Amino acid sequence: MPKAVSQQVVNELGQSHCNPLSLYANTGLGKTHLLHAIGNALLKKTPNLRILYIHSERFYRDILKAINTNSQEADKLKKFYRSLDVLMIDDIQFLADKPKVQEEFLHLLNALFDQGKQVILTSNVYPKNIEGIDPLIKSRLSCGISSTIEPPELETRVAILRKKAEERGVELLEDVAYLIGQKLRTHVRELEGALNSVIAWQTVTHRPITIDMAREVLRDRFAAYEQLITIENIQRVVAEHYNIKLADIKSKSRTRTIARPRQIAMALAKELTNHSLPEIGREFGGRDHTTVMHACKTIAELRDTDTSIQEDYTLFNTQIIILEKNNDIGMVMLFTITREQLLKTLATVCGVLASRPTLPIINNILLEVEGDRLSLTGTDLEVELSTQAQLAQAVDFSGKFTIPAKKFLDISKSFA
Repeated sequence: MPKAVSQQVVNELGQSHCNPLSLYANTGLGKTHLLHAIGNALLKKTPNLRILYIHSERFYRDILKAINTNSQEADKLKKFYRSLDVLMIDDIQFLADKPKVQEEFLHLLNALFDQGKQVILTSNVYPKNIEGIDPLIKSRLSCGISSTIEPPELETRVAILRKKAEERGVELLEDVAYLIGQKLRTHVRELEGALNSVIAWQTVTHRPITIDMAREVLRDRFAAYEQLITIENIQRVVAEHYNIKLADIKSKSRTRTIARPRQIAMALAKELTNHSLPEIGREFGGRDHTTVMHACKTIAELRDTDTSIQEDYTLFNTQIIILEKNNDIGMVMLFTITREQLLKTLATVCGVLASRPTLPIINNILLEVEGDRLSLTGTDLEVELSTQAQLAQAVDFSGKFTIPAKKFLDISKSFA
């Protein structure tokens, strides 16, 4: 789908029915790569086109600088942007909560659209779901085409791994590639990171790359992924999203308001875990494996025809599920938050720990959850910094725990 709509834009540049083009996906799935491919195709077709690719952070700095300088510089920048034939802005979610820049962005969009100029944008979520963006901008973006880039299928992940290994002059056996591809399903960068680890280990030990060697080298990476993505976690997130009980997901009820979320949860379990179809069926009230197969097929078809199902499914794939067990009281603490929101907040707190290396004895982060807020606190005994993040959904409990800062940051970055 993303390739098809991108080709349509190349063939029908500036036409209202495909302007703007919004591509959304998580990190590492090829949004920027596709933007460059579109730009190259347009230049090949029409060499004299004025095309600009820019990241939203650079765009933000340009606009802010123009606002804070004299009117002559501001007019010069406006004239430059409005003279473009194609404007590509990457990661527009970083414009959230920046009202002055958003106001100028909206004026720019209106000017370009009125001239029949093409706008192509990317974001980490469906544009209408970006928090902190002016509703008028969201309305403008909804006039064109929105398409999501999904994580690659297993066969594609295997092909990517073997191609990357070939480019490095390394022989990667198909069974090893399948092992890595089955265990890591999020994005290409994670696959590349795993491959780099395996190749580095081979270089040091001079051992051939086998399944046993890959399991040994990637043990912690595999464990981190499997610990966070469980069938029960998926069931809880889906149930909370659709405002139904966890027991409903596992019940015999066939009402649409329960059956459809159940099918989505089954499809997610098939995609995101290593459990077999019979094992998944047992976790959903003892259902047969054929029921799981039917659910996966139904959801796959609905994602092609029903935008609401596709948006929900993409949302579930962009959430990070964090589970902390307290062995003493058997408590399970579960909450969901978008990767972007977590990383933004986490990076701020980690700065306290990283900036003062003379006191390394404190390297944990305190996480506190209450309602719809996640509080993170970092300290080095001299300086303490606390910040908050908005949860994807409110929780009906409160709790807190500590986690090693670097490990938490690494795990968070590894998810799409």
